[in-house]
Amino acid sequence: MAKKLPIKTRVIEWCILNDRPVCAHELADILASEYPGEKSAGVKKIDNILDCYCRVGFMKPVGLDEKYGDEGVQYQVTEAGKAELPYVPGHGNKAF
Repeated sequence: MAKKLPIKTRVIEWCILNDRPVCAHELADILASEYPGEKSAGVKKIDNILDCYCRVGFMKPVGLDEKYGDEGVQYQVTEAGKAELPYVPGHGNKAF
């Protein structure tokens, strides 16, 4: 069985590779199939992860997902965030 990335790392990897606005609800749905039964893949935890990435400049809020209203803040990966891809295991850095 292949090792899975930590959820926090998988979130930034998904955002970099897909390069489009996404909200915590959508990411939680996506990650639920990759991490079945994992409590840290819930909407609140994903929203906290996205907020942390915003604080360090890797993500930025870009609007609201109409489907979720005020709870559906959409985030977009920044250029600084994209520059972190080599530090995600499996993306070119031989140290990982």
